[in-house]
Amino acid sequence: MLLVLLVAPLDNIEYFTTSDKSLSQGLNSKMQPKKEENFSDYAKTLYSNSLVTGIPEIVISHNWYLRIMRLVVFVCCIVGFIYQSLDFMDLYWKYPTILDIQITRKGEIMMPALTACDANGIRLSKYCQSYPCRKVEQEHRFCRCYPEGRYCNKRKLYPHVKIPLRMDDISQTVFLSQSERAHMMPQKESFIPSCVMKRPPSMVINCGNLTVSPACSNRVMEPTACFSINSLYMKPHEKPRNISVSTVIELALFSPPYEYDPDLMIMYKQLSLHSPYSLSNPFTEGLFLNSEKTYKVYVKQTVKNLLKPPYDTNCFDYLEAWKKNGGKGAMSESDCLQLCKMEIQLKKPGKCLSFNLWYPSNEYRCPTGKRWCEKEGRLLNSSECYNKPGIDLQSQFEDESCESQCKPGCW
Repeated sequence: MLLVLLVAPLDNIEYFTTSDKSLSQGLNSKMQPKKEENFSDYAKTLYSNSLVTGIPEIVISHNWYLRIMRLVVFVCCIVGFIYQSLDFMDLYWKYPTILDIQITRKGEIMMPALTACDANGIRLSKYCQSYPCRKVEQEHRFCRCYPEGRYCNKRKLYPHVKIPLRMDDISQTVFLSQSERAHMMPQKESFIPSCVMKRPPSMVINCGNLTVSPACSNRVMEPTACFSINSLYMKPHEKPRNISVSTVIELALFSPPYEYDPDLMIMYKQLSLHSPYSLSNPFTEGLFLNSEKTYKVYVKQTVKNLLKPPYDTNCFDYLEAWKKNGGKGAMSESDCLQLCKMEIQLKKPGKCLSFNLWYPSNEYRCPTGKRWCEKEGRLLNSSECYNKPGIDLQSQFEDESCESQCKPGCW
């Protein structure tokens, strides 16, 4: 093994020395403590060079009064900024700001309510039991005026068919409340003899829950009879039923032709499908159904969810108000307008409703130019009768207070 040591001679080592005192003086200056500076002067220097707007102006102010004023303004601005920021964040966290549109196809939907109305709300035979009627004098001529099978068979009048003394006597019963003419109305089981729900492949369920609906007005001012299926009217604690989207509802409506008012030349019925929570007038928002016909109606459910204030939709939760009111009240903006006008009209002398109000109600309807009264079991059209006090319909409908009270529904 070879070990080599290289040793340098001492003569070749150089020692560097300096006589310059600058280095030692510099080190000594760093080692010496700095002169203490007043904190107020230091803070003044620091804040006067601050980049925050407003602080330098406060610091460099030579007048204490001016400095305090600027400080107060600055603090108010900071407090206002914090308050507005917190208020904005509160709204931001409380209300959604993202529009989320989802298109789904559900297997089940809420079962709609069905309201069916008979345009002939008074049965002719029952009317003749309460009010005077007469026999038909010119039988052949009378039979020619109506379709075959209504009152006659081969131009021969059915037995025991009678007609009112005057042609408009039954029409005048429209001014009575529904409770006063209920004994002359058709029974709900006879008008809707069958209602079943069929779900493929073989399930058949009875619709059930058949109720009498409040009276619905029509354009011809004839008494009507309306019945509802699956209605939650005055049932605030019940929930609507759900049905499969493939469910078929078969509904049969029956009204004997010979029971029709002779004033009604056309035999027809009305049907509407609507939310179980609301009332509906099929004569204004329903389907016209001719007698002796079969109809197929395809239903689509649309759900709209709007937002309450401060959003522009400015909607109102009618469902919550409906529950608090015992299952009664408006369920939409249009219903709200109708109910508002009804309240105004019922406060007027006479306490009756005009026929222009289509919302279902059992209140009295205001006479329109005809005198009427009930005396000795007869509806008369003579000077012995009286006029119910009317109302100024034009001023009612021009009342803007109802529009300010009603808002779009949230759903």
